[in-house]
Amino acid sequence: MLGSRESTFLCSPTNCRRASSPPDIPGVLAPAPLFGPPKNPKFILPPGAKTDFKLIVRQQPERAKASCGKNDGRPLDPPPVLELLKQNGPISPAELPKLVVRCTLWDEEGREHRSILKAASIATGRESGRKAGGQVDEGDALTLEGNIYQTAQFLEDDSGKPGYFYVFHYLSIKIKGNFRLKFDLLQDVVVPTLFTEAVAAECFSDTFVAYAERFPGMMQSTKLTKAFARQGIHIRVR
Repeated sequence: MLGSRESTFLCSPTNCRRASSPPDIPGVLAPAPLFGPPKNPKFILPPGAKTDFKLIVRQQPERAKASCGKNDGRPLDPPPVLELLKQNGPISPAELPKLVVRCTLWDEEGREHRSILKAASIATGRESGRKAGGQVDEGDALTLEGNIYQTAQFLEDDSGKPGYFYVFHYLSIKIKGNFRLKFDLLQDVVVPTLFTEAVAAECFSDTFVAYAERFPGMMQSTKLTKAFARQGIHIRVR
């Protein structure tokens, strides 16, 4: 049985740490930098900025089957899960509807945006970075699809501990390669916007692999995934 990574990955503009073990993927040997936070990521918030909230990646993504223009893609697995914590005091129910997490696709180093592939890149076969707030021009391609905005759900984790969680139960990658996800906590927004001033916390996932071929298959559902499914979250269990 393949190992799962139900990890604790604490992230803020000045602090990122993670404790977990690499997954056991037959035939795939990941280099050491693949696991853990990027060394020099590109954050929106300035270093040392004080924020009221913190995002913890409770379940790291590991693999996906890139569609590459076909209909044989598979969603990112396991589904990423984040927990929301407030630095000072409890989170009030009135705050929750205005605390939305946005997910975007980035390169391994956490420096360049990859959610939009420029038309020029498609023509030349070379990737090109794109700012998270950029508009999609004619001919551009979205490389990350699915439910990229999530609101918090009050749930119990697999050990019965309650908390506020963001569950990205379906994300689809359309190009092959090694990537990271970036999660931005948008504060005081009713409809998700792309204004950087609204970001209250941010963090990156570990690196994951989007396969074009030799996909090792979907993994068995983690204990955390099963716990959320039992509580009514629409998430596929295997």
